[in-house]
Amino acid sequence: MSTPDPRRFVYDPFRAGPGFEWLDHNRIRVLAGPHAGTAFGIDTGLTEVSATAVLYHHTRKVGSAAVDLVGSSKTAVLWDVGVTEPLRGGGLATIMVWCLFRELLLEDRAVRFRIRMVRSLTTNGGHPLQNVGMGVIAARFGFTPEMNVARVLAGNNITGIEPIPPDRGFPPAIRLSLKTDPLVVIAFILSPDTLRPIPDYRTYIDVKADDWQIVNWAREGLLCVNGNYCLRESGFNRFVNALAVDYDEARRFRSRLREV
Repeated sequence: MSTPDPRRFVYDPFRAGPGFEWLDHNRIRVLAGPHAGTAFGIDTGLTEVSATAVLYHHTRKVGSAAVDLVGSSKTAVLWDVGVTEPLRGGGLATIMVWCLFRELLLEDRAVRFRIRMVRSLTTNGGHPLQNVGMGVIAARFGFTPEMNVARVLAGNNITGIEPIPPDRGFPPAIRLSLKTDPLVVIAFILSPDTLRPIPDYRTYIDVKADDWQIVNWAREGLLCVNGNYCLRESGFNRFVNALAVDYDEARRFRSRLREV
């Protein structure tokens, strides 16, 4: 079977996160997942240099997302998204990102999209795997790593594989030592069915004896790394099919997109 040409638009809508319905212009009710039936308030803001979303449960702020805008190139850079710990894992971060990306396209404020991983030395006690949710969001919306992960890992470039056990809500991961830059890569594996991190630690232990499997996961877009992501032409169709509500809107969104 031949690989589909990413330049050819194919309308195949899907939900990047849980289903929800609008109760009014700034209130939603989640329809699926662990928060099904729960109503949340959501406010978005748009300035010349930024876009933000804030999520509320009753009157309490429970999540936020932030995008920097570069007007000269019409580039949107998602750099922060998160929800309070008791509500994590239910797709609320994806809903906020969906609202922001969609608004930026509707208002013709962005034609290029990137995700910047902001690292913190103090968050979560310095756990090596940060920004797990951001990496999952990147995969669901069609973003790919800024670096060519498969190329970086190929050709016997891997010198060490160290499984990282699950800890404090983080999924298991692997630390890959390399001969060349970036020298160390922290990564986790996504399920091809759900695009969620695989929770089985045994999977990570087994790859110590099979580094080619790691390269294969990278080629299939299932190896999520702690690094920057960008939206390339190969991901345009997935991006607009996640955001658009009908065919005409999807065609309009697709025609506006440009590679970073």
